[in-house]
Amino acid sequence: MIRILTDSASDILPAEAATLGVDVIPLNVTLEDGTVIRDGVDLTPSEYYAHMAAGKKLAAARQLSPELCDLF
Repeated sequence: MIRILTDSASDILPAEAATLGVDVIPLNVTLEDGTVIRDGVDLTPSEYYAHMAAGKKLAAARQLSPELCDLF
């Protein structure tokens, strides 16, 4: 069986991913205050950008490991 995975930085919409048969794995994003969110799951894009506009530092995202991808 072959599965196609991408991370949420691809910005593929859920309906588009379903049509294409692609699994989208959310990236963990650390906000300025140390809060960790799952991209596209815990905040809407509008809420995320509001955090970015209000903060002094950019959020940091970590690359997914192959081991984490096995969980999906």
